[in-house]
Amino acid sequence: MGFNFELLKSFSDFVGIDLEIIAENNIDISDVDVFLTGMNGDDRNDRIYTKVSEMFEHGTTAHYRNICGEYYTSSAFGLMAAAVCLNAGNVPSSMMLSGKAKNSIKKVLFYNHFKNKDHSLILLSKWAD
Repeated sequence: MGFNFELLKSFSDFVGIDLEIIAENNIDISDVDVFLTGMNGDDRNDRIYTKVSEMFEHGTTAHYRNICGEYYTSSAFGLMAAAVCLNAGNVPSSMMLSGKAKNSIKKVLFYNHFKNKDHSLILLSKWAD
């Protein structure tokens, strides 16, 4: 599939953040098994998650706020959920948004934002089985 730097640049310009975390770690976008978002059901906030998830059409898109709710530190819950999924090697059906459940997860890209201003991307990788 190859890495699409144009898509990366357009996304970076769109949200005002830099996705160089993927390129700096020599990761092809297709290497990301799960894209875990902070979608919360509010279209004003979810629009950006939907736009970014288009980059991960080959993989699984999941969310965590449907489990924990919306609160100031819910991203900590989301990061913990990403680590649990990575450790277990799968994503629970209650968190799935799109894509197929995989038997083995090696990379999770966690993306969250607060009021479309403060964005964070965290790449989690499994080191060993």
